[in-house]
Amino acid sequence: MEIKTEKPKNRFQDGLKAIWRHLHPFRRQLTIMVVLGVISSIANGFVPYVTGRFFDALIGLSQNKPAIAGSWPLWGLFLGAWIIVELIANNIDWTMDRLRRKVSTAVWFKIQTDGFAHMFRLPLSYHKNAHTNGELQKISQASWRVSAILDTAGNIAPQFLGIFIGIILAATISILMASILLIGVLVYIIVLIRILRPIATIDAAAHKSWNESWDDSAASVQQIESVKQASAEDYEVGKVNANLWKKTQEFWLRLERNWSNVNFFQRTIVFLTQLTIFILAVKLVANGSITVGELVALNGYALMFFGPVAAL
Repeated sequence: MEIKTEKPKNRFQDGLKAIWRHLHPFRRQLTIMVVLGVISSIANGFVPYVTGRFFDALIGLSQNKPAIAGSWPLWGLFLGAWIIVELIANNIDWTMDRLRRKVSTAVWFKIQTDGFAHMFRLPLSYHKNAHTNGELQKISQASWRVSAILDTAGNIAPQFLGIFIGIILAATISILMASILLIGVLVYIIVLIRILRPIATIDAAAHKSWNESWDDSAASVQQIESVKQASAEDYEVGKVNANLWKKTQEFWLRLERNWSNVNFFQRTIVFLTQLTIFILAVKLVANGSITVGELVALNGYALMFFGPVAAL
């Protein structure tokens, strides 16, 4: 008999539909978050650029060559621009953070509330045959996982748009340097994909083992009278040690080792990208192709680009 398995693509699509079903009641708040995210991305994308220009103006001031724009010193204009951009970005990010936390918390508890309501409406025949503890554990995990997905997406989506804006601004400074940043990000994404593929499988196995072990152990505790009557305490303790302590812990350790590898490669690729920029910057600054302030801006974009990819 051939066993049919659900394709990963179908599982992914079903997962997205399930997530959207829980987020749909909050679509108004999500729309506001998207609009605020666009404004935040534009503001944050300009921060390294304005910072670099400010340092260039300060260097000119230190060399007794102060630049003037109208009746204002150039450093003062860029400082004012930096203050305005930072205030806009910080206040919008703060507003988005509060709204995101409000929605993610509501989603978290709404899923649990709906889950319990669904369990109450199921027929008695279901409860007689089902492992209730395991089902409740799944509801709990679903609630915080969907909430975490919303929280992460709401936090990093504006940063990805900021990357696009940053690439454009970096290209106006130096196409070569912008290309290096872009290549660094692409290499990082490729390495992450190769590392994360096995993590998804291990994560699924770890949580399956955790759910089954927890469900079995909790069910035994609830039937403690039967366990005592059969003098099966040592047998049940052995099952807990074998399934929850040894088997599940081993899955979890493998998962944590893979996440440790992600962190190591992340830091290594960021380091190599910045090192390449600094080495090339020596020649470019020396021949006047870029200024020190522009180098500061490029370094700021390098740090800005990798953060959201790591979070995702």
